[in-house]
Amino acid sequence: MAIGVEYSLNLKMMIARAFVPVADVVASMDELLASRFFRDHEDELEEYVEYFHKTWIGSFDVRGNRKAPRLPIPNWNCRDSVLLDEAKTYNYAEGFNRAFNSS
Repeated sequence: MAIGVEYSLNLKMMIARAFVPVADVVASMDELLASRFFRDHEDELEEYVEYFHKTWIGSFDVRGNRKAPRLPIPNWNCRDSVLLDEAKTYNYAEGFNRAFNSS
């Protein structure tokens, strides 16, 4: 597999946490980061993984306790809404923007 394709696939796997059950998000992220790809590219991806943890998963404090993420997992996780075929956004301006861009 070409290196660009491998990077893309693995980074998309991080983003795919949005479709994992809320209760499994943290464990699935830990499992993904323990994979060979993330271990082999740990130095290169350090800032991205740190951002991802702080924002979406929750980073660790100096005692090793996980802190709350900037955006709580239930707020951004869309697994249930996809399964229930619910709207993917609550942004009412999106309809206007779509219509405006298509005109």
